[in-house]
Parts: sequence; structure tokens; C-alpha cells
Amino acid sequence: MFNKIPQPHDAFFKQGLSHPGVSTDFLKAHLKDKAIQMIDWKVSPSMANTNFVDVELRQFYSDLVFQCKLRDKRDAYVYLLVEHQTAPDKLMSFRVLLYICLLMNEHLKKGNDKLPVVLNLLLYSGKKSPYPYSLDLYDCFEDPDLAREWMFKPLDIIDLSTLSEEILSQHGQADMLEILLKYGQEPSIIAQLKQNPALLKKLMERVYGKSGVSYILGVEKTKNASEVLEEIKKLVPDKKDDIMSAANQLVEQGVQQGKKEGIFTVAKNMLHNLH
Repeated sequence: MFNKIPQPHDAFFKQGLSHPGVSTDFLKAHLKDKAIQMIDWKVSPSMANTNFVDVELRQFYSDLVFQCKLRDKRDAYVYLLVEHQTAPDKLMSFRVLLYICLLMNEHLKKGNDKLPVVLNLLLYSGKKSPYPYSLDLYDCFEDPDLAREWMFKPLDIIDLSTLSEEILSQHGQADMLEILLKYGQEPSIIAQLKQNPALLKKLMERVYGKSGVSYILGVEKTKNASEVLEEIKKLVPDKKDDIMSAANQLVEQGVQQGKKEGIFTVAKNMLHNLH
């Protein structure tokens, strides 16, 4: 009995397409006409030494990446995935998306600041014919129609720089979280809070109040931590216990991280003064 060649599909596929003439003819045979017209075939394609398929899945899939130049000199890629398994993958288009994202990230790591166009092809030679599953990415979702309506659209942004304190104050329990993040970009967050002392009192009523005090200490740029804590004590004198608890958290965080300076030392001193 002869020994079987490990992963024969993968080896044959890659060896065959490693020849420029073969890969060019293969791509011209399967890419859409518009893509064929846009690619500069005089300098394309070149095979990239890249593999994005997970190690444990390589018995089922192979992939090749061809780097192309478009006629306008921009870079583009053709990502070719080969499915060797006899049981087709219901989520194949999602799997391809993951691999394409990895490819685009590699492109950025090379110093590029824009994403490249990636054309994708799936080569299948399984027993079930034709390929039994949809290759529309949206059909991978439980609700394809809802996915088409909501997914892969321009990002909805929460731009705190454009939202007023009045508007943010209408956001229920999340109000002070957003307000602090907004004012944390100012030269002095404590100066902003002093203009409306009720904000600090409201902060101390929130479940994240103690974390809020730590945040104020961390982002204040014009005063040192000791001065900031004194300002907070003046603005919310009835919240001494909560301020002490926030200081305790800072001390514990400093111990865990092995830090002895900065706001952690100030927190220790403040605890001493509060007792």
C-alpha cells in the first residue's frame, strides 16, 4: 500500500496556479467582465505568500491571494477560497468575509491608509451539485431582510462634541457617563463641573459615581489630584463617604498594579484626612 499524499487537493491546486499563465487564464475565465477590463494584466496577477485559513480547517479549505494592479495603478486583490470538504458550508460567505477582513488588515499593515478592493471567488468540487447553499452574506443571518436593512451601513455616530449638556441630561441613568466623557476632552473637567455643581451631586447618585471620581482625577489637566479632590469635597460636601469609597478603589487599584505615585498616593493621603 502506498502512502497517501497529505492534503492532495491543496497541493495540486496551489502548484497549478503558481504558474502565472495558468493563474491569469483561470482568473480571466471566472472574474466578471468589468473586473477583467479594470485589471492591468501586463503586470498582474502575482501570488501573495499569505494564508488566512485556520490551521484546523486547512483539511477542508485552501486559499490563494492574487495581488493585482488596476489600470489606474491602484492595488486590488483576488481572494480565492477552495472548498475541499464534501459537506458544503452553510456560512461560507461569512467565512469568506472573515478572511477578506484579515487580508485588508494585512494591506494596512504594509503602510497603506486605505482599504483595497478585494474580489472573491469560491472554487467548489464537492459531490452535491450544484452548490446547495446561498452565497449571499445576508442569508447567513437569522433575519436576512432585517440584516439588509440594518447591517453594513454607514456608522451611526454618537458625537458628544455636538450634543449639549441639556440634551445629554435627558438620557436617564447614562446622562453623567456621557457628560463626563464630553467634558473629559476639555482643558479642565473640574472647571466645567464647577459651572454646574449639581452635576457632581447627580454623578454621586449614579451606580458609576465612584468610577466617575476616578475618571475626573485621571483626565484633569490643570490641577493635581489633591486639588481636584478638594474641589470635589467642596462641591459635594454631603458625599464624604462616597468620595472615601472612591479613594479606597484607587488605592486598591494602585496596589494591584504596583503603583506608588500619582493619584494613588493622593488617594491614600485623602483617606487619612477624611477619617
